[in-house]
Amino acid sequence: MEIKDQCTVIVSSWDGFADCWPFFDHGLKKYWPDCPWRVLLMTTGSVPQFEGIEAVNLQEDRGWATNLKRTLEHVSTPYVLYLQEDYWIEKQVDTTALANVLAEMRKQNAGYARIVPVPPPDQKADAETGLGACSAGNRYRVCLQAAFWKKDFLEKLLFEGESGWDFEYKGRERSAALPEPSLASVRDLLPYGAGTAVRKGRWTMSAIRYAGRENMPLPYRKRENILDELCSKMGGSLAGKLLAFPLLRLMQCLRGDRKWRNYFK
Repeated sequence: MEIKDQCTVIVSSWDGFADCWPFFDHGLKKYWPDCPWRVLLMTTGSVPQFEGIEAVNLQEDRGWATNLKRTLEHVSTPYVLYLQEDYWIEKQVDTTALANVLAEMRKQNAGYARIVPVPPPDQKADAETGLGACSAGNRYRVCLQAAFWKKDFLEKLLFEGESGWDFEYKGRERSAALPEPSLASVRDLLPYGAGTAVRKGRWTMSAIRYAGRENMPLPYRKRENILDELCSKMGGSLAGKLLAFPLLRLMQCLRGDRKWRNYFK
């Protein structure tokens, strides 16, 4: 089977995140120009025109899992590469390395293979492939970071009406009941920085830095600040925020910046 017939890229989205689409398109074309697979962008009314990206207009938003199930009806390949619209690629992608992951999935009959170490596998990774198994009890046996999925394996895990958060909690339990193993890479094979460009409806610091580096203006959204970023890295809890506060204050003092309170606005 030719490589182009093995996989389809699905970009999970809806029209409320249309402001992310030009950045995703930019990263895809600049850093992965030799992507061999068909790319499908989920929309809920819009039909954007991006060269090399096909819009799957679902007409209405019926929830994450239902939208994804409907999009999978447009897929004829045995595997899909799941991405989200705010996964903005920022470094060159090695297509051969990704094809090797697919080959290893076929060899092991794996249902899932995460291609970023977020998080890495809980079992020892193979030195050659960089892939390790995610055990049945692993909290992140499956998750919605960038990953290859065996199409029929993913379809078995999707339940109508569930959100992505529901899926990450319940999907891991369902996956453990299926015979296909889940794999994860210790290598960053699809670099999209610190991850999501939008968190709780706001541009993350990662998105702000990306737009600056790529010289692309960000459309209006509320923005996170450095404290939000530190808090997120510490788990997003109140305790994390209390720990982040003195660290931020120390950083500002070392930089001689007296306007540190602006970061809390």
